[in-house]
Amino acid sequence: KIPQEVKNKINAVCIDMSAGYKSSLKKYLPNSKVVIDKFHIIKDANSRLNEERLIINEMETLKAPKKLFLINKENLSDRQQKLIKNWFKKIPDLEVLWFFKEALREMYASETQEQAKERLELIISGLYKQRSKVTSDWAKTLERWKEPVLNYFEYRITNGYTEGMHTKFKLLKRLGYGFKDKEVYIRKMALSCLPLTVFLPHCLQ
Repeated sequence: KIPQEVKNKINAVCIDMSAGYKSSLKKYLPNSKVVIDKFHIIKDANSRLNEERLIINEMETLKAPKKLFLINKENLSDRQQKLIKNWFKKIPDLEVLWFFKEALREMYASETQEQAKERLELIISGLYKQRSKVTSDWAKTLERWKEPVLNYFEYRITNGYTEGMHTKFKLLKRLGYGFKDKEVYIRKMALSCLPLTVFLPHCLQ
């Protein structure tokens, strides 16, 4: 229902890794570039890492902690660095996935699209060279979404603001449970445009 003159002005659209979204954009906004939200690429990497951790924990009756492996490399304390190295000695497969997760994060620090492309191609190639189903599946996913991933470096857009607003709306909806007056509920929703520290006290009144 978007007017054609508006559609013509839409240069790029940011989505998560949904084939349905991608095909819809191809149909309705064929001249717009698709950009994969970088948050979802890292989220996918963390999910793959955590799935492998859960499988290894169950198979080898270990208790490798979830949080430790999801902390960004530069945010690890000295103690955490020692802990994670000890775990990698026990679970080398987990170290491989962690390495590529961090490599993806470094890719997003690229200054140019060309630099990002070189890094992404190295990551995909490295994943294939591991010769495991887990890494090959990951490589295929990155290969399939390669162009939308790299489009980020041309447009530098994310869905962060939109998803942040969605989180606020969900919070308001929970806080507003039981409201019988629609106008009161609408006023509470309107406050979502303000920072949480401002509108939350009003919602609790």
